[in-house]
Amino acid sequence: MVQDNARPHVADFTIDYIEENNIKRILHPPYSPDLNPIEKVCAWMKAEINQITFDDIEDLIKVVIKKWNSMTIAYQNSLINHHMKIIQEVYNAEGAYVTKNT
Repeated sequence: MVQDNARPHVADFTIDYIEENNIKRILHPPYSPDLNPIEKVCAWMKAEINQITFDDIEDLIKVVIKKWNSMTIAYQNSLINHHMKIIQEVYNAEGAYVTKNT
């Protein structure tokens, strides 16, 4: 399991549960957006809608939903492949920082 240092992840209850269930944790370097796959999606979404002008929040919501639904399987697969590569590199480095790959 890969976790960052968010409070719920390091809470005593969480740590106790992980240890009691023999779940192996991969140490996670702080401030590592490459380890959070949603960061790539957010960057893509921002690039997709950055140049659009919205009349109101409802207009923005409609565009975000439309763009989200336009995300191709090929793009999703590329995110998964990239994420798996980064996770393997962090695992090999025993949780240390790895060279950023884009």
